[in-house]
Amino acid sequence: MLGSKDAPITVVEFTDYQCPFCRQFHVTTFPELKKNFIDTGKVRFYSRDLPLDSMHRTRSERRRRPLRADQGQYWQLRDVMGANPDKLDLESLVAAAAGLKMDTNVFRGCVTSGKYKKPCRPT
Repeated sequence: MLGSKDAPITVVEFTDYQCPFCRQFHVTTFPELKKNFIDTGKVRFYSRDLPLDSMHRTRSERRRRPLRADQGQYWQLRDVMGANPDKLDLESLVAAAAGLKMDTNVFRGCVTSGKYKKPCRPT
């Protein structure tokens, strides 16, 4: 969740990282929503994965693994993925993780191993 736990309103987003409409929301609407409502404590924001169809479902399942391997960078990595639906291949995501100063070996291992139900963190 993003925002104050005491916010009077909770917004739940259902998103698909390959959906052009989700991308449009992410790059145009979300920054204003965050600035004017989430950051001011008026709204709490929760993001859920919802692949649009059977083709996206398989690809999106693999694409959301990086978010589970967040190493404390969930929202930052979500921003990268949401704004760049054409750069969701493993190497682009590893480069994004490196840019966020994440442990890329742990990140890559978590994404490729399928252990995405729990965040993978260095031990």
